[in-house]
Amino acid sequence: MLDQKHYEKTKEFFSRSALDNQGYYDGAGKLTHNPWQKMIRRIIIRQIKQLLADDQGIISLVDIGCGNGDFCLELKKQFSSLTEICGCDYSAEMLTILRKNVLPSDNISTQQADLRNLPFTNNHFDIALCVNTLHHIVESDQAKAVAELARVSRRYAIIEIKNKRNLYKRFFHSIRDGALNVYPTDPAQLRLLFRQNGYELCEQKNIFVWQILSPLIVQVYRKINIDQKQ
Repeated sequence: MLDQKHYEKTKEFFSRSALDNQGYYDGAGKLTHNPWQKMIRRIIIRQIKQLLADDQGIISLVDIGCGNGDFCLELKKQFSSLTEICGCDYSAEMLTILRKNVLPSDNISTQQADLRNLPFTNNHFDIALCVNTLHHIVESDQAKAVAELARVSRRYAIIEIKNKRNLYKRFFHSIRDGALNVYPTDPAQLRLLFRQNGYELCEQKNIFVWQILSPLIVQVYRKINIDQKQ
């Protein structure tokens, strides 16, 4: 019951952000993202660029928790070889913003969905991307969320987490982050969850040099025996 109230409050918060602030909520009232998220996006773009260089079979990507979809548009601009991009979010209002900004030639679709129960077939996308989202999933549901990310991807998963092992989050940061409860993730536990779903960690990027000092981390996973699981 408490978990359901958390999810309802989370959806309400982001829907209100879409209606009141064009989907932006972390830029101190400005129509932009905060510096940390801008850094994370630069890291992810570099990682996708490397994946595309190493694996020319990548043509599709789903951005789960895409918000107003501005990153979907940026990825399409950066990577024309991605012929299918899907923006997926819990909030219908956020997706409305994305649809207003998409051109027919962009080949960007939208899907309202819950990360814990995605409406895609197995192995549907080459890359499952999840940015600034997993910490909105309560700890008891994070294994299910990871299983869904692993299920819908046939090659790679890229995920950004709030680092539970970061010194600040371990000793000073409460469960609340502004208006919402958040649930940081242990990077080692995430590796184990992905391993249980047939993935191996192939890259980890901390926003600072040492993991223990990094409040945010990007991890890139590769499906084990990828050629046999097409």
